[in-house]
Amino acid sequence: MPGDGPAGGPNNEPDEPQKRSFLDRFSLNNLWRVAVVGVLGLTAGFGGLDQADPATPIELGNVYDNGPLQITPRAVFAICPDSRLDPTIMRRFTYEASTYQMIALSATVKNTDKINVTLDDERKNSSTVYREIFTLTTPSEFKYYGEYASDSGSGKMYSLPPGKTVELLAIWGIPFVRPGIHPGDNIAIRLNDLEWKPDAAGSESWKTPKNHPSYGVLHTTLRECDS
Repeated sequence: MPGDGPAGGPNNEPDEPQKRSFLDRFSLNNLWRVAVVGVLGLTAGFGGLDQADPATPIELGNVYDNGPLQITPRAVFAICPDSRLDPTIMRRFTYEASTYQMIALSATVKNTDKINVTLDDERKNSSTVYREIFTLTTPSEFKYYGEYASDSGSGKMYSLPPGKTVELLAIWGIPFVRPGIHPGDNIAIRLNDLEWKPDAAGSESWKTPKNHPSYGVLHTTLRECDS
């Protein structure tokens, strides 16, 4: 009969272009979905579309504002047994200098807030960091001694009064064992931003943000002793 296909079945030829058009649209839609999912997955892998880079590059001699403090890093240098630093500092690290290569970040720091700002505690690199102003990231194995007044004879600094400007040294010990550290080696230090937050007891203080922390990053090289 007219219109019948092979073996007496209906003739499907007029429907083929419509089926192909539907399949083409289906394939294109699926490809679009795959592309969108791929882009979203890649974006999520890099932290999202709107997440800003938490790191701000810092150079020696430039001022970095971390919230309450204006910090101007000056140099990172080795401390040797015959270094001409404050005698209080040299006596403090006589024993450590036999095990560690001592290094120091010299910086000018001003407290722009109206209350004392607590400075850093001693810790080893394996210790959990809850709050810290200066964090050494390269090299990664160290002991941190906190901040010391560079020339006042007062030694370890525990806080900085409001409106006060000081010249201080943040001091680390790097093990002599391999790989060790030598003048000219790369150094990376974070200057962590602080935010005003209450603690579990309800008292408020400057703390390192737990969510979306930000910081400045200083990349430099280790200088010779006292340089």
